[in-house]
Amino acid sequence: MGFVYGEIKAAKEEIIKSLGGNEKHYKPIIDIINTKMKGRLDSTLHLTSYLLNPYYHYNDAQLQFVPDVMDAVLDFFDTLFLGDLEMQRQVVTIDLPKYKKKLIDLVPILQLNIVRYIQRNDLDWRQAN
Repeated sequence: MGFVYGEIKAAKEEIIKSLGGNEKHYKPIIDIINTKMKGRLDSTLHLTSYLLNPYYHYNDAQLQFVPDVMDAVLDFFDTLFLGDLEMQRQVVTIDLPKYKKKLIDLVPILQLNIVRYIQRNDLDWRQAN
């Protein structure tokens, strides 16, 4: 998913470049792409996978400062760990900064935390029914 968003972004940049940066020429094309993407390929899941994809993350040092991307990432973890403020805090304030600094391989840690969270909530759900 991160590649889909990243490649569409690269395609839009290439269109702008190939049309000489003339907004009159590239804007209608970019508008069509944005309209088709809206609500489909710009979801929080796509943008989060785009940020966490090492290919894009480590090639674009400014990626972590793009407001749309970071808002989507925060929304994603808020949805994933709904009601678990401690897990949200852990991921957003500890794990993501470590990932940004290349100190750890975050993906296995995130996977482990997500699996634990799902297992814990699944167990709670089964006990409630």
